Amino acid sequence: MIHSYLGLLHCDSRQWLLSLKHYEQALALYKRHLINNHPTIALIHDGLGTLYLTKGEFRAAQREYERCLELQLRVLPANHPDVAGTYNNLGGVFNELGQYEQALLYHLEAFAIATATLPNEHSDIKLYQHNIMETKRKLSQS
Repeated sequence: MIHSYLGLLHCDSRQWLLSLKHYEQALALYKRHLINNHPTIALIHDGLGTLYLTKGEFRAAQREYERCLELQLRVLPANHPDVAGTYNNLGGVFNELGQYEQALLYHLEAFAIATATLPNEHSDIKLYQHNIMETKRKLSQS
């Protein structure tokens, strides 16, 4: 787990190469010692997606978030809050790509899962609502 935490830490401090190095080391270790569809591997792809999104490499971020989602849907219930988070992240990527209709679909899916599984006052619900409103605003301006 230490490599994934270091990947996150270096991403937060914008040390891209160190972040990528640690995420790749974590992924290699987990793939060697865990089954290929272990939820922890999905978390590494989520971290890589965040790294690439932060760097502005949106297609790479999309690829990593899609890998994360694929793994999550194999091992978690489809309405799991972590799945909602990944849908939201994909919505963010498509917003950055200017593909607002696709972004809205992902944000709506995240919101639907969150409202069905989380308490009404949960911060994720508010975040997903905000992202839906922002995406609709962008869609109306395009």
